[in-house]
Amino acid sequence: DTTMPADNMPGQGGDDNTQPGTNPDPGATPTDATTLSLLVNSKGDDETFGPLAGASIFIEPFSSPDAAEPIPHMTFQGMPHGVTDDNGLATIEIDPDQKYVFHVVAQGHGAIMRTFEPADKDKVFHVVTLLPVFSTTVTLPEDGEPPVEVVLGDTMGGTAELVTIKLDAGDLAFKTATTSSALRLKQADESDDDAGSSEEEVATGEIEVRFQAWDPFADDPSSLPSDLTMQGTEGEEPLASYGMFSIEFFKDGQPINVTDGQTVAWEMTVNEQLAVQAADAFAQNKLNVYSMDGGSGLWIEDNVPKDYNAETRVFASESTHFSHKNCDQPGPYNCNGCVEVTAKNECGEAITQNVNVSVSGSSSGNRQGCHNLPSALVNPREPINLSGNVTVSALRRAGNVAQERVSYSTQCNDGGQTGCGTNSCQNFNVELDVMSDKNESCTERADCGCENDGIGQGLACIEGVCKDCLGKDEASRVNDPCSSDEHCCRGAANDLGVDLVCEDFRCVQP
Repeated sequence: DTTMPADNMPGQGGDDNTQPGTNPDPGATPTDATTLSLLVNSKGDDETFGPLAGASIFIEPFSSPDAAEPIPHMTFQGMPHGVTDDNGLATIEIDPDQKYVFHVVAQGHGAIMRTFEPADKDKVFHVVTLLPVFSTTVTLPEDGEPPVEVVLGDTMGGTAELVTIKLDAGDLAFKTATTSSALRLKQADESDDDAGSSEEEVATGEIEVRFQAWDPFADDPSSLPSDLTMQGTEGEEPLASYGMFSIEFFKDGQPINVTDGQTVAWEMTVNEQLAVQAADAFAQNKLNVYSMDGGSGLWIEDNVPKDYNAETRVFASESTHFSHKNCDQPGPYNCNGCVEVTAKNECGEAITQNVNVSVSGSSSGNRQGCHNLPSALVNPREPINLSGNVTVSALRRAGNVAQERVSYSTQCNDGGQTGCGTNSCQNFNVELDVMSDKNESCTERADCGCENDGIGQGLACIEGVCKDCLGKDEASRVNDPCSSDEHCCRGAANDLGVDLVCEDFRCVQP
């Protein structure tokens, strides 16, 4: 079988497209209001990555899986709240102090979702990377024939043939209780009385399988389908993932899924860098299977059999339905390495708005601050070296994006005490070029550079653009008209050595 990008992929989510904000202008410059800004990238056919124009953003209020009835997979029918521009950017005003889930949907790509809860005057910034959905066709076996094995494709980070599923006769059907990728997932012990076997029609012959796969150790966190957060007994809790995938089945263009009462077996090969941790987690009965809930962006544990072979690194399980699946370990972890990340601008000041941090292997979310790197010690006297990548992105004043990437190497070495707040982390102070340069956009003089360290001292914000400041010498103070203090030179850029102000249309000493 050959694989190729699948066309006409449905977007994920519900049908409630009520505007959560008041200004869904996809190219708007962030204001002092609460905003959500997105940079959407995609992986092209040539294996390179770049901005994705025309991606649709849909925003819905967060809905806890415990508080809602299961709903089927649906496509978005209304107008999106935002659409990315040619630079892959979109900015949307959002009502503060509410929790949301945003979905990013684009033709031929798998959808991505993230949760966020902005406070008043926040500027929330996310970077996401959409990957192509691949497709293959298989012929289902008839009664008495051996199962058909389907090997699912490579991951963004280069991990090959991550997942294999085994389809037997009668495994798939129309009109099952879990037909298509259910956003609200019915667990095996929560059958739908209205969806009995009498309404099912078993699928036979040739079917289409659409799929994606992720290796969290090797893949950029921006490409993962949702946050690594589970619905736990005490609310939302972090997860450490050993691999995840998404499968949808179609027969003659119609969605099908696992026949009620049946299961489909699957296997996933764990990255060798995570093999020791996976073996330890399995020994503790903490290597679990989770399905993604699209209404909340949370992962819900499946009650299914599971096994792990430490020698082959193969995790085996089975599922009563397919959508997004995840092999995870919930906390607390035996041991944590730690990475502390702080983003700063050229002035050495911490950036608190419009910044996104991704740390490979992190169980503590994509954000600034301390990131726990879950690991497991076979012998507490023998430290484990942990390595990975940190990617820091920020929305620049000019409206484009600054990004830096660094590699980390740290240890899990003290029997469970290394981690946020318990021992030293590897610290990164990542400097990003977020100031506007000459001839780039601005809203105030401070956008054009720092006050005292030589960066942009000779620039001012004139008519929304960083230009040479006015009043740098006596001739300029006499001849060059100003209309705002933002047009005038600061002390380091004029011969008077003080910050000038605009009075009577001239930059003068205050």
